[in-house]
Amino acid sequence: MLDSLTITILLIILTALIGAFSSRVKRDKCLYDFNNDPVTLEKITGKVTTKGILKVESTGLEFIYPIEKINPENNLLQTSFLFYKYEYPQIQALIRFQDELSDDGKKKRERDLKRVYKPSVLRRTRRRTLNIFKTLNDSLKEVGNALLFHFQKGGSGAAIFKSQDKYLKQINQNLVESVGSSYDKLLENT
Repeated sequence: MLDSLTITILLIILTALIGAFSSRVKRDKCLYDFNNDPVTLEKITGKVTTKGILKVESTGLEFIYPIEKINPENNLLQTSFLFYKYEYPQIQALIRFQDELSDDGKKKRERDLKRVYKPSVLRRTRRRTLNIFKTLNDSLKEVGNALLFHFQKGGSGAAIFKSQDKYLKQINQNLVESVGSSYDKLLENT
């Protein structure tokens, strides 16, 4: 049987691995649709902050300038503008003008619009199947939380689980964030 120190170390390592993986791969799906397209960033103040080719990362946005700029404040050459995730509340709009898209970008946009407004039978079936799995996933998470609560309150491993409560909550939070949003009937009907 493993002692509590070994369990603590293993839980810390597991938490770090899950956290690193989920934060690396997690990207906003709506923002990712604008990836590699020319986009204009407008802040809440109404001021256009920057224009460039958008690169979406898990930690923020990068706008790559088509033409290098010289910053008038410090005379340094700028090739891109970084906008970090914590600055997202300052965004009024991300604007992608259709006439600025490349031919491939226009084709991709038309294909995406067609898929959204007139999905094929295969696509609708796939979406319904994924919704079933997401609902099942939510149910399994609830069962897992109930079991964890049961073991923390009593049972053979209560002392071990109580001492590892902080790490177990971190693992659960990282898993919930990495899985993505659940099935939402309201959004599916649109």
